[in-house]
Amino acid sequence: MMASTTVGLSVGRIPFLVCSPFFYNDLQASCAGIFFQDGPPSQQNQALFEGKIQLAPSSSVAYARHPELFWIIPEICTGSTLEIRSVKLFSLRPLSELDGQPIHLTSQSGTSVQLMRLLAENYVGIHPRWIEGPWGSHPCTARLLIGDQALAEEEFGAWPYRYDLATLWQKWQGLPFVFGMWIVHASALEQGTLLEQYRQHLMDSVKSFRAEPESALETWVRRYPTRIPMDTLLDYFGIIDYRFTDAHKESLARFYSLCQEAGIIERAPALRFLDPLAP
Repeated sequence: MMASTTVGLSVGRIPFLVCSPFFYNDLQASCAGIFFQDGPPSQQNQALFEGKIQLAPSSSVAYARHPELFWIIPEICTGSTLEIRSVKLFSLRPLSELDGQPIHLTSQSGTSVQLMRLLAENYVGIHPRWIEGPWGSHPCTARLLIGDQALAEEEFGAWPYRYDLATLWQKWQGLPFVFGMWIVHASALEQGTLLEQYRQHLMDSVKSFRAEPESALETWVRRYPTRIPMDTLLDYFGIIDYRFTDAHKESLARFYSLCQEAGIIERAPALRFLDPLAP
């Protein structure tokens, strides 16, 4: 497996609304020496593993599968407090009645899929039939969606039952959930100064977005259009938590332990964080 030989840093950019604060400043003035590749979390997970990109706000489960290759940026993550809204199960029946029923799983994320399995089997106590592949190829009673698809389905869809996975996790474990975090391939450490500059750039971008969210969202949707109304988007960003708090880190470690118990990963990894940025 060869890491990228590109001069600079290759960054996986996930063009989902939830990630827009990370990349907002780049749409106005990009950081020198940074090169972007757009794609969903599942694609970024594979690119990180292959060394085709050097960092991305990728799925939490990607780190757990190859912890020897990666480090974690400690300041920011894609996390929840009580809910996340962009990771939801949409169903024709109540969750407790989905035992043996076909549930379609999104192909865009590894973490959300594994969280759905854990919640269903370990928390709710049901064992659905998990369906993968293209949507529509098999009749399903429920479907798991993430990102912009989940937000659009919530706004325009007609499913009678909707379940926020972060809310279910909070009820089960009493902690916020970490859906994604900035994962850094070890090869990026060779470019220490540039990596540190880009980390600061990320922090500044989130602050800029938070300072003027409506203006920031208008800039984002010009690049990545959405049908979701602005009022809904502003309400959505009022509940997303990008701070990587001690509670988020505790939750991440617990998620990994549960994944190990369920046989999803071989062992729960230690969390290898980069040194915090200088104040």
